[in-house]
Amino acid sequence: MTIKNYADVAITIESARISALGFNTCLILFESDTLDRAKIVSTSDYADADLGGTSSELYKAFQSYLSQGIIAGTVVVGCKKTTDATWADAITAIRAANDSWYGIIMVNKTKADIVSVAAVVETIEPGRQLFAVTADAAVAAKTSGNVAETLKTAGYYRTNLIYSTDTAAYANAAMASYLSYNPGSITFNFKELVGVAAETLTAAERQNLIDQNCQVQREEAGLKRTLDSGMTVNGEFIDIMHGLDWLTARIAEGVFSILASAPKVPLTDGGIAQLAAEVTRNLSIGATDPYNYIRDDYTVYVPSLASLSSSDRNARKVTGLRFVAHPQGAVHFVEIRGKLVI
Repeated sequence: MTIKNYADVAITIESARISALGFNTCLILFESDTLDRAKIVSTSDYADADLGGTSSELYKAFQSYLSQGIIAGTVVVGCKKTTDATWADAITAIRAANDSWYGIIMVNKTKADIVSVAAVVETIEPGRQLFAVTADAAVAAKTSGNVAETLKTAGYYRTNLIYSTDTAAYANAAMASYLSYNPGSITFNFKELVGVAAETLTAAERQNLIDQNCQVQREEAGLKRTLDSGMTVNGEFIDIMHGLDWLTARIAEGVFSILASAPKVPLTDGGIAQLAAEVTRNLSIGATDPYNYIRDDYTVYVPSLASLSSSDRNARKVTGLRFVAHPQGAVHFVEIRGKLVI
């Protein structure tokens, strides 16, 4: 007979790990009191009930996402409840339940809802991106006060708006699917939104959308693609922001992991070098396949212990660890000139 007959105790060993933000995972933002606040839904094994049934607009948005060539294995469905006074309250509650997502796909299409959610997304740390869709003719007409103009005037870097009159599909869900690629590795221009109709625009309407940094899918040379696009409403490229957020988070996670897992990182030149090596490691990853986000001519500036102020040393702070890097960018326009000599 052993003590186990009276007290059966088993202890397993697990390594403590910090939570890493999933830069390929999207949150589909919906209004519902019947669905969970935040629920992980598999893109290969899901129940219609998880999406409010086949007639639900949430279901339609999910299907638009599902129809694309490369998608993440899961999405998070997050719901605003009638008890939430604002979208900010809803997103705060969703993040408390599940904060593992990066892109937000809005099901609501009204100007008021889009502007409200965009204002919240721009303040989230670490950074996220919003994908919204509008069929409002005022956007194509560039009517004063339209949602695209409002978002552009606000100067939002993390909000992406696409114009689509195909109300049976969700062009924003289709566009957000390209977050499934490694951050910074693709341009959002020249991409096909499968299952979403191409827009037929006048020259003036096309220019109006360009002027307002509003995405659109058109047909050119027999190909249906997002053209004149790939930018946030502020005019920055979506892939630049995707890569920037990824690199910021991975450096922060890596440095914190070193601080949290070591008995201590000594405040010496050697200890500072450990932190600098983690910065360099992440820059090296970002400069090579499959990310190809920054050029490989980055420079890391490492402060010496002697360069730290006495107040920083006393507070156990390392300041002045910096780097300079340049994005690789992407080709969106080619000019070719030739001469035929006879």
